[in-house]
Amino acid sequence: MILQNIKRGYIKQAVDLLTMAGLVYLVTHTSANGVPLAAQLNHKHRKYAIFDTGIMQRSLQIDYIVQNGREILPLEVKAGTKGAMQSLYLFMEEKNSIKGIRTSLENFGKMGNIEIYPLYAISNVIKN
Repeated sequence: MILQNIKRGYIKQAVDLLTMAGLVYLVTHTSANGVPLAAQLNHKHRKYAIFDTGIMQRSLQIDYIVQNGREILPLEVKAGTKGAMQSLYLFMEEKNSIKGIRTSLENFGKMGNIEIYPLYAISNVIKN
């Protein structure tokens, strides 16, 4: 038990350093039933998003929720230009979202009520 606690301490310290360096970002779960999103945070469900510097390759689908004024926007990140958006559609249906956001290597576009932003322009989501 003592050894396990020591390991946890080292891991926490290492993750804290990576976070301070801007290489890892803490993402906390929210049920996203209304705004502000922070009102329904669940600190027991967290994950760490790794800033991919090109050294690491990953093909994981990463979904985020963004608050834009009174609007809750589901955002799906794709590594390439193809891929299904089942989780995005499911969220939109479940939460009655008017629109969703997809960001990938694609150019600007729209697929029904899903707006597509290139990765380099994702900061424009909040501006629009």
